[in-house]
Amino acid sequence: MAHFNTQLNPNKGFHPSSVTTINIPEKHHQQCSLHLYFNLPALVFADTNELSQRSNDYTYEYWGNIDLEKPVHALPDSRTELLLTLPFTPYTSSTTKEPRVIEVSVPLHLRYGSPRKQISSENSQAYERINIDWPTPFFRCPDSTTPSETGTLTLPKHILEVLDNSTTNGHVLIPIPPHPEAGPAQNSISLPLGSKNDLAFVEPITAVTILLCAFWILRVALKTSSRLASRNTKATNQPEKIE
Repeated sequence: MAHFNTQLNPNKGFHPSSVTTINIPEKHHQQCSLHLYFNLPALVFADTNELSQRSNDYTYEYWGNIDLEKPVHALPDSRTELLLTLPFTPYTSSTTKEPRVIEVSVPLHLRYGSPRKQISSENSQAYERINIDWPTPFFRCPDSTTPSETGTLTLPKHILEVLDNSTTNGHVLIPIPPHPEAGPAQNSISLPLGSKNDLAFVEPITAVTILLCAFWILRVALKTSSRLASRNTKATNQPEKIE
């Protein structure tokens, strides 16, 4: 029986990767396509530019806010959904008859959380623990090739529309269960939080830094302009050669 497990690597910081390993027995669901569905909490999202760079590993459909820099409190309380289509070819007579192992790595990002008051690096409130449900791998198979005792999967309507209305188009969705010894089907990650008490220090320092950078850019621009003007003046004052 096919099964899977998922890990976060690393399990802290703002840029983890979700690594899912799917084990598929020999001759399992030969006429099916293989997919992976993510339903991520509001603090977690995937960068569509990074996903596009992995076109050799999978294709994707994305639902959610793609503004990379906004903190979570500046966005509506909505989740991010991601549907991957994985390359999955049936066994042939020349294929090794061994269980197939498919590993899927999806880069994730965490948004900045809401800052808190009176926290320190030693305080547990300096971090927010986020639980990320495991993705759901599943086969999309012709109804005629699916055993009657096989369980089926229900997904939101907009996901089914991308899958060509699988439940009404002669196909069924067959979920792949987690490994029997996997435990809870979710991972946790610690999100560092800012402190509101630091605003009195951070805001003026940031303003001064931006102002100094602006003066530096202005100084460089004036020096460059002066140098170019000097070259043009010299070129104009040079006498023309008479041949």
